[in-house]
Amino acid sequence: MQQTLRHSRLAEHLAGLFDAADPAVLAEIEANAEWITLAGGETLFRRGDPGDAAYVVISGRLRILDGARALNEVGAGETLGEMALLSGEPRSATVHAVRDSLLARLPADAFLGLVHRHPSV
Repeated sequence: MQQTLRHSRLAEHLAGLFDAADPAVLAEIEANAEWITLAGGETLFRRGDPGDAAYVVISGRLRILDGARALNEVGAGETLGEMALLSGEPRSATVHAVRDSLLARLPADAFLGLVHRHPSV
């Protein structure tokens, strides 16, 4: 039940992000997604960490920080981490969960393969 709900929410967010992309693309993303749960206050990644994955926020809220300065916040249906994958550069900011959050993690090889096979994504 829990897994079905997670996949349903991921598909809903992905359809919004990719304007109802090809169902095969959505299925590929879902098949490669790893589930990450963060408690409020936990760190997803730190500035300087390798860009090893992209994330879709399924629920919760995360704050993007440059030192002590908040740059932005992201919530359900938004992505983060993809710029480090595309640029090959280390993470440019630190990301903390503002409250309990659920994310779908797409590892670098799956993300880059998807972009290679489906450039429109």
